[in-house]
Amino acid sequence: MGYITADSKIVSFNLREEKFQEEVPFPNPPPRSGYYESVEIGAIGGCLCICFEPIDSGFRIWVMKEYGVKESWTEVLKISREVLPKDYVLQSRPLSILENGEVLLNLHNNVLALYNPKRKTFRTVVQTHDDQWLNTAIYVETLVSPATGCGVGM
Repeated sequence: MGYITADSKIVSFNLREEKFQEEVPFPNPPPRSGYYESVEIGAIGGCLCICFEPIDSGFRIWVMKEYGVKESWTEVLKISREVLPKDYVLQSRPLSILENGEVLLNLHNNVLALYNPKRKTFRTVVQTHDDQWLNTAIYVETLVSPATGCGVGM
């Protein structure tokens, strides 16, 4: 659970220089102040994304199409609580938006599901037992070394 205020900020950290950099603006309009089931920051399709899940409403995914440009925030998905199957607790982390428009989500850390926004349906891909967590990560193939910031052999 998290709390957002009008003064909440997204701050970036440069791994190469090991220092904090500029503040990234919130989507406009910014989320309202209050408690949230979850607030997740990540990347979808190579773009910064932020996911809000207010306690009293559905789940929203915003993507910043042009990094650092406030006007480029676009709401790409809104899922209402009524659409969720009864055994799902939202607390979602989006992993990817597929070419067919479906969204791959990690739900409550024990369900990997595909959400079809056109049909407003969920399909479980993997589900663990309640006491087991499902850890997920997105792999992006690259020749850039995270240690040096340079391509292999450079």
